[in-house]
Amino acid sequence: MLNSLVGKGYNNYGFDIPGIAGLNDQTHIYQTMFASIKPKVELVGFASLPADTYSDGPASGAEISANGRTGPFPGQPIQGFSGVQFANSNSLYFLSDNGYGGKDNSEDFLLRINRVDPNFKGTENGDGTVKVLDYIQLSDPNNKVPFEIVNEGTTGRITDWCRL
Repeated sequence: MLNSLVGKGYNNYGFDIPGIAGLNDQTHIYQTMFASIKPKVELVGFASLPADTYSDGPASGAEISANGRTGPFPGQPIQGFSGVQFANSNSLYFLSDNGYGGKDNSEDFLLRINRVDPNFKGTENGDGTVKVLDYIQLSDPNNKVPFEIVNEGTTGRITDWCRL
């Protein structure tokens, strides 16, 4: 395939790039490599956490009223992850997502890193459940965040989503 591209140009972002006689451009090499990739994506394990899973802490979601749900809720939500990292051989760290969706309804949503142990159905012959192990409460006791946060007056300046 690359032989047919020797000396040929290509179009990139609407611009015609001329070829160089006797040579292949790196773009041709990349395009050929990319075209040869046949990804096989297969879900090999699955675990889910019920939406109504809460951790200890103050009630949250006082400003929520949508989709048939009305707060406040009995603690801090576990569900809603935006980042993941391996913790140890059987657990993962998950960073809390973006609160309840906006600054105006997330003042009581605390930023945490939750450690969970998913029991994957499929790869672990598990039952698909997720065990919540513990969490790391993000805070700013040394006033490194250069602006006021909702929980400014709390011991340790517990960090909420809506001001970060």
